[in-house]
Amino acid sequence: MDEPSNPIANRVARAKDALRRPIAPRVQRMLAVPSGSNLTPELNQTESSELAIQAGCSTLGAGGYRSKVRLKPGHSALDWHELASGKGKRQGLVVGIEKLLNEDFERLQHLNHPQSLMQLQRGVPTYMIKPPLRIDKELLQKHSSLNDCWCVIRGNVYCLTYYFDFHPGGVDILIKNCAGKDGTKAFEKYHRWVSFDKLLETCLVGVYVT
Repeated sequence: MDEPSNPIANRVARAKDALRRPIAPRVQRMLAVPSGSNLTPELNQTESSELAIQAGCSTLGAGGYRSKVRLKPGHSALDWHELASGKGKRQGLVVGIEKLLNEDFERLQHLNHPQSLMQLQRGVPTYMIKPPLRIDKELLQKHSSLNDCWCVIRGNVYCLTYYFDFHPGGVDILIKNCAGKDGTKAFEKYHRWVSFDKLLETCLVGVYVT
């Protein structure tokens, strides 16, 4: 006659049997990186190269990859935020205003509302002028140098001079695609989801008119 079944003994036997079974590959991958660990799963070569390209710029879309450059110390995204929210808020981050007032005032006067010009002459930062300054192609093209660079992005005119050294893609690509002209196409290619109106808020010169 068979011995009576022992429930406790049966449970122990089943547990031992489970420990001897091979772990499924999917479970092995899950166990390889414990929850909360600083370790990361090993990436294949394609995945790691894509992440390296996009590091610090998650806004790049398919086909929009571009090389990054090593920024100077003190030129991180946080440093830019501090500059823009400090000096930028107080006086704006725009160069070339003297040229507008001294060399191109007649043209500026023809394009703009007297109230806008009055604020400009009083030293109001351009990003705060209401109604905003109106800048046409003739005026825009006169600000195309490294030390005085204006650019159009989606209908707004921005001064990029202060931002040059903070740009992850370097200065050259900005000069090539943006200096004194409409850089919207290049912006859409590389940064189409960036909130440029916030990033360059205090660099605003005015609106572009044709």
